Formats: sequence, C-alpha cells, structure tokens
Amino acid sequence: MFIRASALLEVARMAADYGVVDHYKLTSAMGPDASRVVKIALEKGILARIALAPSPAYAIGEGGMRLAGACPDVSAAALRNGGVRVRVGEFSAAVRLDASELLSFAEKAARALGVDKRLLYDCLKAAALTARRVRRGLEPYLYL
Repeated sequence: MFIRASALLEVARMAADYGVVDHYKLTSAMGPDASRVVKIALEKGILARIALAPSPAYAIGEGGMRLAGACPDVSAAALRNGGVRVRVGEFSAAVRLDASELLSFAEKAARALGVDKRLLYDCLKAAALTARRVRRGLEPYLYL
C-alpha cells in the first residue's frame, strides 16, 4: 500500500491545527485515500486514536509533532533579574536564560507530559528568546 509522504505531513498539520480530527474531516480533506493514510499514520505514531465509535477521532501523536514541527502549549515572559518564567501546560518555572537550565526543565516537563524532550527544548528556547526581546518597561505586565 503506497501513499504520498505529503499526505502524512498534511494529516500531521491538520491534527496540529485542529487539535482533534474526526474521520469526516479527514475524508473531506483527503478523499477516498483517507482510510489508508490514517492507518499508516497510526502505525507510524503520527496520529493517536482518542475515540472509537460511532465516529473515530484522532489527535496528533509524538511522531506527528516532530513531523509538523508543532510545539506543546509553551509560553514565556521576561523577569527583572535576567531570567525567564516559562510555562508548559500545567508546569511553570523561573529559569535563567541558560541552556542547561532550560534543558533540565524540558526533561522534567517532557517526562511528565509524555513528549519528546528535544522538541520541547527547542520550543522552550524559542519562547524564552522571544520573551527576552520584549521592549523594556513592559516586564511588570508580562508575568505569568
């Protein structure tokens, strides 16, 4: 059974954008090949099945997050002492803008959330660097 690699990428991006994708949405977007694409995406870990009957629903899997480049819910704000307050889902910490501290927090959060620590570290690094570029004077309003 052959499918296009771009079809798997399309499925990963749909799941990342919508959060949850049902079978009807996949069929309307991909046509008659949707069943084969979903079967292979489930085997490769791109999609994860979250509901069965009457209509199956799928969320993005760990492989799909890597493929689509999707980040978990990550936010960051600059602090006065040169650090960054980072929030990933339910986890929050104040860390210095240092690779070792960000990696340590990424490993702990990834273990708890069940995601890839390298992907989470890249997302944390991008959010922290963006927070440091915010104009001065707005820090009191950006605390998480």
